[in-house]
Amino acid sequence: MNHLGLADKDAAVVKARYIYAGEVVEYLVDQFGEEKVIDFYKSFARYDQAKLNDYAKHKVPFSKKAPTLAEVAEYLSLDHLREFFKLHPADLDRLVKDRLLRGDR
Repeated sequence: MNHLGLADKDAAVVKARYIYAGEVVEYLVDQFGEEKVIDFYKSFARYDQAKLNDYAKHKVPFSKKAPTLAEVAEYLSLDHLREFFKLHPADLDRLVKDRLLRGDR
C-alpha cells in the first residue's frame, strides 16, 4: 500500500488519492458527525500499547522481522475504523464510491 502517494511518480494519481481521502472524511462527517470524526483522529494519540504488542507478536513469527511503521499505521487505522464507525474498510470504500457515482453530495 502506498501511503500519501509516496511511491507514486504521477501527480494525477497523488491528487486523486487526496481528493478521495477528502471524500471519505466528508462521508464520515455526514454519517457520524464532525465530533465523532474528530474523536476518531484524536484516538490515534491514545493507542492501546497491548494491541500493538499483540499485533507485533503475531506479525513477527511470519515475517521474521518487526512490523514497519507503515504496517503499524495501517493496523491502527483499520482497528480504529472498525472501533469507531463499525465499518470494514472495504465497506467504507464501497459506500463512498457508490455515493460519488450517485452524486449524493
